[in-house]
Amino acid sequence: MLILTTNISVDNTLRQRFIDSNTWAWSDGPINSLNVSVLDTSSAGLSACFYRGPIENLDEKALNGTIANTGMRLFVATSETSFAQYAWRTGLAQWTYETEWNDLNALASPACMGWGAGQMMHVAFVDLDNMVSVYW
Repeated sequence: MLILTTNISVDNTLRQRFIDSNTWAWSDGPINSLNVSVLDTSSAGLSACFYRGPIENLDEKALNGTIANTGMRLFVATSETSFAQYAWRTGLAQWTYETEWNDLNALASPACMGWGAGQMMHVAFVDLDNMVSVYW
């Protein structure tokens, strides 16, 4: 079992560390190589969500040769009005940039939910009028 943590570094870059619960050894995570710049403020939105299903334009095989069909999506505030969306699948070495969400209140963390084969994901953001908008 791996425990994943994320934090914002001194230079406002998203950093990932994880600990192996068998060895208790900490390691850097693969998102570090993407140098994701985050919103420079004391309060910014960030959300990580489990999902099941493929990531567009990405090979289905994990590093160990199995089908990689579960993982996480990460929503990171990159400006006061936008979020970057990244995806990672179990067994793959790297996160994948998926899209940018704009015209949103990036001080509020998004909420998301995904389930089932074929993956329908719902994500809710607070918009610039402080209303919740749900996308799927």
